[in-house]
Formats: sequence, structure tokens, C-alpha cells
Amino acid sequence: AATREEALAQARAMCDRLLANPVTEDYDLVVDGDTSR
Repeated sequence: AATREEALAQARAMCDRLLANPVTEDYDLVVDGDTSR
């Protein structure tokens, strides 16, 4: 991804499609080196 925001959007889309069952599961994304917190 060209930007941090684009990378997060892509990761969220992948998680929504591949990892999480919204009825029973939840997930958090953590970006290594993220200094915005």
C-alpha cells in the first residue's frame, strides 16, 4: 500500500472477508511502529 491509511483499509477488508465471523468474533488491528496512539 502506498499510504498507512490504504494499508489499514486493505487489512480491514481482508479481516472482514477472511477472519471474522461478525456474529461470534471480533478483531483488532495493530500497526507495528504506529505512533498515532
